[in-house]
Amino acid sequence: MEEVVKAVSNSEVFLVFAEHQWVAIGSETGRLRFFNPSATDSPNGTIVSGDELPERRVEDEGEESASLETLSAWMAQGRMRALRLV
Repeated sequence: MEEVVKAVSNSEVFLVFAEHQWVAIGSETGRLRFFNPSATDSPNGTIVSGDELPERRVEDEGEESASLETLSAWMAQGRMRALRLV
């Protein structure tokens, strides 16, 4: 996960996915922010969770964020991967 955060900080974009595809667009303290094309239309700050995807928070339109701790756990379990877009 550290590599993902570092690459996002260096303006290298990673594609993070479980069943869905997310494009990482930034990081903030303890969270990774991403564009989710299937994002909910819930108000900003709403916490969204489900069996197929990790818990995440609704940010701006089409954007969400998830804690690095949660994403790291999902990656360790093999339920999510990160790929560098070239």
